Amino acid sequence: MLDLLITVPFFVFLALEGTSVRPTGAVRWLGRLCRLARALRVFRFVRDTAAGVTLKRTLAAAAPFLGVLCAVWVAALVFFACLVFWVEPVNSYMDSIPEAMWWAVATLTTVGYAVIVSKFHSCSEEER
Repeated sequence: MLDLLITVPFFVFLALEGTSVRPTGAVRWLGRLCRLARALRVFRFVRDTAAGVTLKRTLAAAAPFLGVLCAVWVAALVFFACLVFWVEPVNSYMDSIPEAMWWAVATLTTVGYAVIVSKFHSCSEEER
């Protein structure tokens, strides 16, 4: 029954695709919620497999350590964002601590969005 409830919005939106009728408001929200439920249905299959059971046990055993890891990461994020904000020149890209935090997130996660870059140089241009 749940599978039928989850797949019906797909066919309703498919039928409405060629018409001028567009779902709005609560209907669109309900359709998105059903699509999310359809995606979350995958976890039901993971739960029943041996790999899913092993993953669940591993995450349960590592939960305290993951909490400590997240706390250390947040502390490093705040510390380095404040440090970079304090060290950077006044006319840099980092005009506020939240912008410095965005730089720290991009640096700590090694994503490397180069929108905000540090202008601090440890040596002068002649020494390079």
